[in-house]
Amino acid sequence: MPSPIHPSIPLRRKFRSAFTLIELLCVIAVIGILAAIIVPAVGHIRQKGNSSKCQSNLRQLQAANSLYASDHGYFIPSITNTLSSGGKIDRVNWYENPEVLEYMGDQPPLKCPTNLNNKEFKPGGMSGFSYGLNITDVPGGWSEPGKRTARVVEVANPSTTMAFADAVDWQILMYAARSSKDDQYVAHAISYRHNGMANIAFFDGSVVSMSKDEVAGNHKLWKIVQK
Repeated sequence: MPSPIHPSIPLRRKFRSAFTLIELLCVIAVIGILAAIIVPAVGHIRQKGNSSKCQSNLRQLQAANSLYASDHGYFIPSITNTLSSGGKIDRVNWYENPEVLEYMGDQPPLKCPTNLNNKEFKPGGMSGFSYGLNITDVPGGWSEPGKRTARVVEVANPSTTMAFADAVDWQILMYAARSSKDDQYVAHAISYRHNGMANIAFFDGSVVSMSKDEVAGNHKLWKIVQK
């Protein structure tokens, strides 16, 4: 006996067109938690990368310093007297001195990527550098331009004596080790721009990070020629 024929009955399928409010809030909460975890980690990685690049810059600076000393008999002077075409004597700072820059290649490593005052390098501009040259108790500073600095043999402890460091000035002195405030200009001051630490290059070419307490008053670190 044939089966009775029933008219087809359309099946109703329910489709949700959007998330419920609770589901949306849950998604937002999860995204917020992930962001709270990821963003600080990314920031920390960036800081470490900037510090590593800065340390590389300082190694290059000290390599140039050593090459300069090998050719001239003494390390890079902070200031050099030059005679202009008009017969005038000009003072040239180390970071803009052509005789010094030729040891640093086409791109002198003068800018720290963490430098808050990170302006484009211009040889004649006081904002064109992130590093200071240690001139504690050596000739050739602002009051004695043109005089030779320390000879290689005069640096008794090259592995513990500072040559260059993160700074807000182009030359640094021991008395200003605690004077830095962020990257604002302070005469002869170290800059602790790497999460409260400053990168220090020694005369032997090694580079380490040091805190303000480790730097300030550390005579063995600052005194180039031990007396």
